[in-house]
Amino acid sequence: MKTLREIMIDAGIKEKEIGNYCSDLYVKVNDISKKVIDSYEFKQNVTTFVDEISHELWYNIPFAYPEYYFLEKENLTIPYKFKEDLLKHFSLDNSKQIVNTLIKCMAFREKDRLNNYDSVKLEGNILEIYSKNGNGFGIDARIEEKTLGEIVS
Repeated sequence: MKTLREIMIDAGIKEKEIGNYCSDLYVKVNDISKKVIDSYEFKQNVTTFVDEISHELWYNIPFAYPEYYFLEKENLTIPYKFKEDLLKHFSLDNSKQIVNTLIKCMAFREKDRLNNYDSVKLEGNILEIYSKNGNGFGIDARIEEKTLGEIVS
């Protein structure tokens, strides 16, 4: 099941038009977001606010950012930035699966590289993870496979 953030992005909302504060989702008010909110199951809980810097109208959607719990609370041994980058390439559910699989099969070498994590690059079916010193490893990024998240290089 897609999160509201994923639904907004699929509808055409740009990343810069989405934000959050803890578990509350913020989305810039425009024609696209209005259409999504109009069909949102909990639209009665949605409020608006004016951004103090840009003076633009935004939606405040309470508890609509479950990614917060994944980023801030779950799997604290995995760096926040890595989980944030996973969400740029994968859905929340697939990101959780990758992290859980990675934790199960990660050895000392991969733990060290993840602790010195710098960037990721999706190359075909492999998500290449690079540390600050240029070392890296890959994980299986095939979503339909039972091996999603396993170390492959």
